[in-house]
Amino acid sequence: MYYREPGKGGSLKIQDQMVFACPANPSLLPADAQLVSRWYKFTDGSIHGRSDALLQNGQLPAAGIDHVVGVTCHEGTAEGETQAEGFWLMKAENSSGGTITGASSTTAGDANATPCDPVFGNVPTLTDNSNDFNGWPASYSDGTPFPFPNI
Repeated sequence: MYYREPGKGGSLKIQDQMVFACPANPSLLPADAQLVSRWYKFTDGSIHGRSDALLQNGQLPAAGIDHVVGVTCHEGTAEGETQAEGFWLMKAENSSGGTITGASSTTAGDANATPCDPVFGNVPTLTDNSNDFNGWPASYSDGTPFPFPNI
């Protein structure tokens, strides 16, 4: 569900089955994907946002992966303008939440990486799963927007 309040912010929530080719997936097994994105208009007119994704099942168990976590934080100077990515992270975790492999803008030495807006909470890290996003919607088809900051 996509929801937008002009001049305030909005959100997007998606749940679907998707076929991914990494790791190798010759049987085209569909994985379960969830995405939550939200953004808001800051007092200076800039747009601040964060998107979190979770991927499970499909070909991942055969590769010893329980799930994949992804997050990106973005900011733009105004509504409708290009959003610059200030932080990103992608990691594969085992069933206990331990990182198998991953990378982030902070570990890749991205000089342009800036922290995610604190209003969205702590971002995940590669060292543990304590900050992994876990506020997934109970329903993706109920017509209820995912909450976004209203500053």
